[in-house]
Amino acid sequence: VFALLRVRLTDWSSLIVDVVAPDGRVVRAIHMSMRRPGSVSVITWDGLDAHGQVAPSGYYRLRISATNRAGRTWQTTRPLSIETSPPAFTAYGLAQTGTYNPYNNGLNGPEVMTATVSEPARVRIEAVHGARVMRTWLVTAHFPNQVLRVTWDGTAGATLPPGGLYIFRAVALDAAGNTTRTQVGWIVLDHRRIIV
Repeated sequence: VFALLRVRLTDWSSLIVDVVAPDGRVVRAIHMSMRRPGSVSVITWDGLDAHGQVAPSGYYRLRISATNRAGRTWQTTRPLSIETSPPAFTAYGLAQTGTYNPYNNGLNGPEVMTATVSEPARVRIEAVHGARVMRTWLVTAHFPNQVLRVTWDGTAGATLPPGGLYIFRAVALDAAGNTTRTQVGWIVLDHRRIIV
C-alpha cells in the first residue's frame, strides 16, 4: 500500500479517486466519506485493480472528484506512472576479460564496463574483491536501452587495491523502487611490473 496523493479540502466534501488506465478504463475507484473543511486526506492504493489483480506497468491518470454537501463537484486529474516489473539488464560486459595490469595501460587501456537497462533507472556498479566492495560507480539511464559505460584504471580512489580476482556486479533501481541485479563479469588484477 502506498500514498497516491494528499488532498486538502476547503468545504465539507466526499472524495472519489479513479485510477484510469491508458485506454480510459477505470481500474480502481477509491471512495472516501464526507470530510470536514481544512482536513488533509491521504489517498492510498495497494496497486490492485477492481478484480484483485496487479495493475500492469504503464502511464495512468488519477481523476480526483470532490463533492460538497450541496452536490457541487470539483474535479482534476494528475498523472501516475506504474512500474510493477523491475528494470532488466538487456546487455552487459567487460571490454577485456582475464588479467588486467594497471601498469600496462598503454597497451590494454583502462577496463571498460557496459550495461544496458530496459527502462530508465539508477545503476550502481561495484568492483568486489572477496566480500569487500573496492570501488563503486553510480550512473543513470535516462531512457530505455541506454548504454551505460564506466571505466576502471585498477585503482580504488587514490590507492592501489590488492591484486587478485575482482567480480563486477550491477544493481538497477527504477523510480518505483523495483530493483534487479546482475553480475557484469570478472578480471584478475595483477600489479606485477619490471623495474629497471
